[in-house]
Amino acid sequence: MVYSFNAQSQSYYPIIETNKYWDQSNSSANDSCFFLPNAYRYEFTSDDTVINGGYAYRFTKAHPLFGEGDSGLICPPFRADTNSYLFAWLREDTSTRKVYVYSQISNPTDQLLYDFNLNIGDTLHSDYASQGSILVLDTIQMVTLQNGEIRKQYIFNQPWISYIEGIGGVRGLFLPLNTPQPFTTTLYCVKKSGINLWGSLCSTVFLGISKDMNISCKVFPNPFYDELNIRIENSKLTKQIEFEIFDLNGTTVFTNELQNPNTSFSLSKLTSGFYIYRIKMESSTHYGSLIKL
Repeated sequence: MVYSFNAQSQSYYPIIETNKYWDQSNSSANDSCFFLPNAYRYEFTSDDTVINGGYAYRFTKAHPLFGEGDSGLICPPFRADTNSYLFAWLREDTSTRKVYVYSQISNPTDQLLYDFNLNIGDTLHSDYASQGSILVLDTIQMVTLQNGEIRKQYIFNQPWISYIEGIGGVRGLFLPLNTPQPFTTTLYCVKKSGINLWGSLCSTVFLGISKDMNISCKVFPNPFYDELNIRIENSKLTKQIEFEIFDLNGTTVFTNELQNPNTSFSLSKLTSGFYIYRIKMESSTHYGSLIKL
C-alpha cells in the first residue's frame, strides 16, 4: 500500500454501498489459513429496513468462504458460497459522518462503530468499538487505495486499531475495533463494482458454489427461547451429521451429532445473543444465523 501525506481528503466516502463487498476472517492465530466457520464475504442488501425506533438500517449478507480442497481450512484461492444469511445491521449518518451498528452481542442496541469527524486527541466514545479500552485518535494519515483514490485513515492510540474512509476497520467491516484476544481478524479484500479498493487477495478468483441443493435444512423457531428444532429433508443420513453453534468470536458453544433428520435440543443454558450455526454433512455444509432470546 502506498502512503501519501500531502493530499487532502475533502469528500465523505460512505461505508454503506451496494455492489461493494468485504472478504474477511477470524482466527485464533495470525496465519494465512483459517478454520471454518470463520471466513465470510459480506455485502449490503439493496433496501433499507426501519427498526429500533425509526432508524433506517441496511442489512448485510454473509456468504461463507471455502478454501480449495476438503481439509477444512480456509486458504486461497477462495470460493464464496451462494447461500447467505443476514448477519449485521448498520446505519450511516452522512451529515455527522458516523456509522452505527445494531449490536446483537448482548441486548439489541444502537451503538457507534465509526466516527469520521474526529480530530487528533479526540476519544471514540463507543463501548461496542472499544470493548472496555479508551480509544484516543493518535494520527490521521492519507492512504492511497488500489484504484488511486486518496482516503483518510484514522489511527488510534493502539496502533492495530484504525479505520479508513469508505473501507471501515482495517481488520473487518463491523466487528468491534478492539477485538478481544486471542482472536485475530484479517480483512482480505474490499471491492466495489469489480474494482479493487483494499487488501492483498483481491486478485483471487471467487466462484459461487451451491452444495447439494436437494437437501433442505430447517432450524426453528428463530428467534428461540429454550428449545431448537432441526429438520433435514431429502437426506439419506448415511453418514453422521454434525450440528454446531458458534458465537461471534468463532467459539463453539454447542455441538451435537444428529442421529435422525428430525431433532430437538434444549439450549436453555445458552446466553441470549446472536449466533451462527453450521450443519455439516458428507456432501454439503449449511450455515445460518440464530437469535437466542
